[in-house]
Amino acid sequence: MTRKQLVLKELLDARHGKQYRYNSNEMIPVGWLPSWIIISPGVGGCSGLRRLRELRASGIQIQHHFFYRSIPGGGLQKTDTTIYNLVTDPKIIDMDNCSLMPSFIKNGIQIEMLV
Repeated sequence: MTRKQLVLKELLDARHGKQYRYNSNEMIPVGWLPSWIIISPGVGGCSGLRRLRELRASGIQIQHHFFYRSIPGGGLQKTDTTIYNLVTDPKIIDMDNCSLMPSFIKNGIQIEMLV
């Protein structure tokens, strides 16, 4: 697998329920992939975030935001960790080419799946 395919695979795994630990007490929410996995040597490497941008440029929708951890006494604290979520329906992703299947793109716009 290419590194871009590995980044996409991790996004798909997260979407399908794989969960990551933030620290000994907290987990990253199901469906979300932390940035440190994307840039890890076994996945995207030092160019992991560039590979993520390339996936977006190919039409795959990925949302992101900062992870907020719980603090003692209640409340949330923003961390430096960005987490990513695959929005595009996996059924229309061509894993080999890391893009949308051609039949689901029209004039450069993703066509939504009808279920």
